[in-house]
Amino acid sequence: SGNGMVTVTARGDISIAAIRIDPRASDAEHPAALEKLVLVAVEGALEAAKKMSADDMQSMMADMGLPNIPGL
Repeated sequence: SGNGMVTVTARGDISIAAIRIDPRASDAEHPAALEKLVLVAVEGALEAAKKMSADDMQSMMADMGLPNIPGL
């Protein structure tokens, strides 16, 4: 988020593993800007983790010869 100013890493179980904030992103006069960057980064990381988890599940099901069932 913010051109790499805030980076959030999520795990496959949809939990947050790490948050990195570039010191240049911290502006004591505008804390709401940093809050928004963190929120956007967290949302992006969680969405990516959900997609990764769904892709892995679909791959495992295909490897077992099971049909693609939407929502699983």
